[in-house]
Amino acid sequence: MPNNLPRLEKAIKRIIWEQKHKAPNESQNYIQWLHKIDVFFTGLTAIASVGSLLGIAFYYGLNNSTNEASGFLVGLHAALFLFTVNILLGICFAFNRFVLHAGILKWIVNLLILISAAAYFFPAASNWFGCISSKEFLFFSLASYSLVFLSAKALDLANSYRMNPSLILASSFIVVILIGTFLLMLPKSTKEPIDLIDAFFISTSAVCVTGLSPIDISQIFTNFGLLVLSVLIQIGGLGLIAFTSVFAIFYAGSTSVYNQLLIRDMIYSKSMDALLPTLLYILGFTLSIETIGAFLIYVTVPSSLFTTLSDKLIFSAFHSMSAFCNAGFSNLKDGLSNEVLLKGNQFFYLVICALMFLGSIGFPILINLKDK
Repeated sequence: MPNNLPRLEKAIKRIIWEQKHKAPNESQNYIQWLHKIDVFFTGLTAIASVGSLLGIAFYYGLNNSTNEASGFLVGLHAALFLFTVNILLGICFAFNRFVLHAGILKWIVNLLILISAAAYFFPAASNWFGCISSKEFLFFSLASYSLVFLSAKALDLANSYRMNPSLILASSFIVVILIGTFLLMLPKSTKEPIDLIDAFFISTSAVCVTGLSPIDISQIFTNFGLLVLSVLIQIGGLGLIAFTSVFAIFYAGSTSVYNQLLIRDMIYSKSMDALLPTLLYILGFTLSIETIGAFLIYVTVPSSLFTTLSDKLIFSAFHSMSAFCNAGFSNLKDGLSNEVLLKGNQFFYLVICALMFLGSIGFPILINLKDK
């Protein structure tokens, strides 16, 4: 028996060598081929998603000529074509992942893209529903798909490299600040050009919800600029992780254990099972309080301060968000010390105080109150 051991060892090594160097069969080649295509289209779609968001920002933020606007539309339609091809290939070759096991948000954004593509490539059929052939519907579809796709892939990237949660949080703030700086520098964001350092300072102040500004917000920023500022404030108040987490979970239908642990630590959830309910509670509570606050501000603020109804609505929504996120920004001349405001309905200040209180106690306290 001992004499047979070397022979047996050689046989085992031979089998192992043959398994390692065995030529892949057709099914393995097919799977590898599909994987390479998937990786290629994922990277291409990520680039197109960033390009779509930039294209939409340029279209609305720049003083475009007719030719420039047409050029942006051509680029956005190219992105629409790529997204459509990516979705159709996914349905044909990865039906389980793209359809059966996909999250509801993936269904929605994919459907938006397919409807937009049908409206563009088959214009006769879109005459039944005029709104789906409009630029606004196209932009909404592209922006929704791009944001949701990039959010999901960002969490996938964090999972692949097992990035430190603190590093992810800090990096997300830096990325949002730089994007905000770029958007605030667009010509349609301001009534007159501002310096790069001023745009960077205001973007940082908005994301970090400090309310400091080297320029007069009410005199410099247009409604488009206030919209950008509002988004920066909201992201700073809620955190980018809360936004991307909801998008990623509803897009993929599920997420890895590492991502769940990461999100749990970011939103102070007590358990993995309560992850999604906690995220939805935070977003729902925030939007509900800000909506109620905007309504109360609208009915209490003096109408003499505004020339149009839209100005009053913008004022109400902006101040409700700014107060709840404790940002300290105001788009009114002299801020909350405006003389007309001081002589108006004082209940306005009580609403602002209530919003600041609810926003300042923090999400951990609100989550504990929910769980009681």
